[in-house]
Amino acid sequence: MTQAQKRLEWEQRLSDYERSGQTAIEWCAQHQIKLANFYYWRRRLTTISQEQDINPISWLPLTIDMNTQSEELTAEQISIEVDGHYKVVVTKGFDRDQLQEIISILHMQ
Repeated sequence: MTQAQKRLEWEQRLSDYERSGQTAIEWCAQHQIKLANFYYWRRRLTTISQEQDINPISWLPLTIDMNTQSEELTAEQISIEVDGHYKVVVTKGFDRDQLQEIISILHMQ
């Protein structure tokens, strides 16, 4: 399961928990989920949500070099250049959250 899939799964679980009216201990016992995992994901998703409120994602300018040799362009990978200084190669099946973190870090450099 990818990180994005886990995140979606836990967002749904936490939504179900909030609608249940149960305590975290009761809900976790009923769903056979470790309480530590529950609190980890609740904290993590709350932090992500707060970060997105503070630092909303903005699109970076995208330029395409049409002079690039055709063998360099495949459906299996793309290259992303950040601020003309950094180049990130993304392959098919990449972790979207990780790419977002990498680009954010490079953009701050």
